[in-house]
Amino acid sequence: MSRPNSLQQHSILGRQVWLLLPLCCTISALLFVLTGFNFVWSSAAKAMAGAALAGMLYVVYSRYRPDPIVRAMAEALLFICLIGPPLGIMDYPLQALNFTLRDADFAAIDRAMGFDWMAHFTWISAHPLIGSALVEIYKTCMIQMAGIIVLLSCTRRFAHLKEFLFLFVVTALVVSVVSTLLPAAGAFPYHAPPASLRIGDDPLVGIYHWADLQALRNGTLTTVDLNYASGLITLPSFHAIFAILLAWSMRGARWIFAAAVILNIAVCVSAISVGGHYLIDILCGAAIAFVSIWVYQKAPVWKRSLDHLIPAEGPYIAAS
Repeated sequence: MSRPNSLQQHSILGRQVWLLLPLCCTISALLFVLTGFNFVWSSAAKAMAGAALAGMLYVVYSRYRPDPIVRAMAEALLFICLIGPPLGIMDYPLQALNFTLRDADFAAIDRAMGFDWMAHFTWISAHPLIGSALVEIYKTCMIQMAGIIVLLSCTRRFAHLKEFLFLFVVTALVVSVVSTLLPAAGAFPYHAPPASLRIGDDPLVGIYHWADLQALRNGTLTTVDLNYASGLITLPSFHAIFAILLAWSMRGARWIFAAAVILNIAVCVSAISVGGHYLIDILCGAAIAFVSIWVYQKAPVWKRSLDHLIPAEGPYIAAS
């Protein structure tokens, strides 16, 4: 069978994933227009430079030096660079809508489950080596994403790569909606541990988002710069969702999968103290991740969309 000629036919991610890009751009643009927010366009320069490089690699390794592995990595990088800015700024105008903070409710749910956030934070603070390790583990998600793209591409798990990126974006959109309706300051600002209790050497542990969230709610922040953007969401925890998706994408690679599960359980634990999340945030994030995976697995259309690659490129490992 002849090799397909169009770039669309060469696509690893497929139409379903790429349609998420105009959707996210449209949502972000509408939110900024309707709320009067401004965006510092120059702050997207790094992402656009990455997209340009990835786009060139994709064209070269699709048409001139066909290589499905390099092509998959390039397409995934191109997608992330393009969709990162609209996803990264979307929550700013949404959190400025100023729905009632629900910290008291979330703290009460934690207590009802028997979880004492202050006791947990105090214990981590009393064990500096564990605390420092959790700080570093908390920051591994983006590094893991890069590793996942390389590993899934090199092992030709193209369907897993497509699934991961699709669910990454869809769950991020779900999280944006839920967190807008149920906003919170976060467990660290709410419980306000004394300065004598600290984790690691980063003074922003637990409050990475707090300055921006306050400025959004009092109306003093109306311009978004990607260079300084931070995660604003408390419930549900996107760190928990991300961690589960990262681990799930490595299923089938025995030892790597086991390591990914252990590492990302630690990511979820770190999100409580280092990220300043309530336990209910983590549980809700996990629920969203598992439900999204289940729904995706029940929709065979996602798997069929890669069928054209089999005769052209040889075997690949489908999502299972």
